[in-house]
Amino acid sequence: MSNDYKYKEQIYAAYVNYSNAIRNFGYQFGLRAEQYVYSGAIPSENKTFEPTKAVPGLFPSAYLSYKLPKEQELQLNYSRRVNRPNFFQLVPYRDFSDPLNHREGNPNLKPEYTNSLEFSYMKQWKNHNILGSLYYRNTNNLISTLNTPISEGNDTLLTTFVNANKNYSYGAEITMKNQIIKGWDITTNVNLYQTELSVHNDKESYVNRGFSWLAKVNSETKLPYNFTFQVTANYQAPAITIPQGSGGGGGGRGGGGPMGMIPTSAQGTIKGLSSVDLALKKDFLKNKAASVTLALSDVFNTRQFEIDQESMYFSQYMLRKRESRILRLNFSYRFGKMDAQIFKRRNNRSSAEGMQMEGGQGGF
Repeated sequence: MSNDYKYKEQIYAAYVNYSNAIRNFGYQFGLRAEQYVYSGAIPSENKTFEPTKAVPGLFPSAYLSYKLPKEQELQLNYSRRVNRPNFFQLVPYRDFSDPLNHREGNPNLKPEYTNSLEFSYMKQWKNHNILGSLYYRNTNNLISTLNTPISEGNDTLLTTFVNANKNYSYGAEITMKNQIIKGWDITTNVNLYQTELSVHNDKESYVNRGFSWLAKVNSETKLPYNFTFQVTANYQAPAITIPQGSGGGGGGRGGGGPMGMIPTSAQGTIKGLSSVDLALKKDFLKNKAASVTLALSDVFNTRQFEIDQESMYFSQYMLRKRESRILRLNFSYRFGKMDAQIFKRRNNRSSAEGMQMEGGQGGF
């Protein structure tokens, strides 16, 4: 009922970045070089695992932009990045806390590598702006879960982690920010995407593919006496279970769905889910340096995950619901000079997120 797993992780990296502009044409190029070494052992069992030594990786990025007349801009972005397995995905001990669903890490997992390409068009007006994007993303060695039966009656499943053979997604995304009246802004984001994932092991092969979409609406209203009221609504349509934040997520700038982490599985489909968050903020002191925020997450108590999983051995339905309707009271005080350049969009996160504030995480 205990373990003594020991591991050593080494990461060596160096990077260089250069940016410039020639009239209406702007460009930025970057290159990161990285070496990753991981090894593990169980001393009590005199067992060691072969070191995972990734080939020294080169991760280039290129961001091009061209300004057109009448507040228009074209953007073309490319990047390659790495996502390494975490400790719980690597540790080789089995979790028996659920007697019918065991879990075990895989010390031989490899990092996953993602290539992203995105083309965008942006248009600004006095009180409105719009950003449309087309994107393509492919991931090698995507870290995915795999469920296999381990008992004679096939009534006990073992969930472990494997590197998928192939994963890609492509789609279109549109983000709009509109000032309805002075002091009331609404930001809308809609993302349509197709995803395909395949996993092959010694016994079986799984292919999971599907089309899905997600939407997010954020309403922010300035009220008298330095109050601000915010409403955030999310909807994720049914989709194959690819996580936010991983290389295989459905989505361009926005990544995966807005609802939080969804387990990666080559065998699962998640049903649609939605939520609404509220937040009220009061700013005070000079230059609004301090603020108090009262936020309520998941007002209608709808944020839950329902997943169907199937293979030639089993069919399983799972519902997971964490605590919801959480009321938070936050105080913040800002000092020093803020550099807005830090928050410029130079990666694959949605520009909509720069406009929006996550009510479900405390608001503002």
